[in-house]
Amino acid sequence: MKTLICMKGDFKMWSIKEVKQKGKAAMKANYWMTFAVSLLMMVLIGGGGGSVARSVHSTVDQQLDIKNGVENVSGNENNGAAAEAENIASEIVENINDMSDMELAALITMLMTVFAAITVLSIFYTCFNLLITKPLEVGFMNFFVKNSEAPAAFGEIKRAFSPSWMGNVLTMFLRSLYLFLWTMLFIIPGCVKIYSYALVPYIRAERPELGANETITLSRKLMNGNKFRMFLFDLSFIGWEILALLTCGILNAFYVMPYYNCSKAEIYRSILSENAGEY
Repeated sequence: MKTLICMKGDFKMWSIKEVKQKGKAAMKANYWMTFAVSLLMMVLIGGGGGSVARSVHSTVDQQLDIKNGVENVSGNENNGAAAEAENIASEIVENINDMSDMELAALITMLMTVFAAITVLSIFYTCFNLLITKPLEVGFMNFFVKNSEAPAAFGEIKRAFSPSWMGNVLTMFLRSLYLFLWTMLFIIPGCVKIYSYALVPYIRAERPELGANETITLSRKLMNGNKFRMFLFDLSFIGWEILALLTCGILNAFYVMPYYNCSKAEIYRSILSENAGEY
């Protein structure tokens, strides 16, 4: 297997201040287009184009929800929740027994209809997320990488579906699967891997000929020595996020997300410039 990446040369390591300055310049040079793409990302992905900070926040929230759920169940049992649940179940059974055959049939039909609708919607959401949303992340990152060089056109997001749509689907699915498995171990390993795989959509956009695992491996190698710095980069946007909350998300849409996405692309470019080799 050929070497994907060589050792670092004598390059100056990227700084948060520098990439944010370059990102701001790239945003200003093509503001309305970067705004439009960022807004579309917020609608479809629910954040800043796979923002690592948001991913970490989501991962932590999921773990805390599970922990709090267990604690709440334990506390409720001590307060007689089990007895209350038994009473509710008994009332439901009594109400069902009092129903006529026609009413019972109507209830069963309604429940089956609701269950079928939920199942269909779940399948549709899963398919849409896997086949459309995940590949679009590659297209979005392709736009911002191209925009870091010169004002990019909206059409750059078509990289999500061409030249290798199924390759994008597989790569992004495997990244999500690996992150899920690491997160199942504990919060910290999952968060570390989120940063390790942060460059996957960028690499996929520029190197569609690479296999899914090759892309993920290359991201992991490129992020060696850069994970903590990228974490600090995310932290540097906390002030902006607070201001965005105070404006009900308006500042987020019109400034913070375009600024963040353009700066993130500059990080990718800087990391590439620091690594000589066959990439």
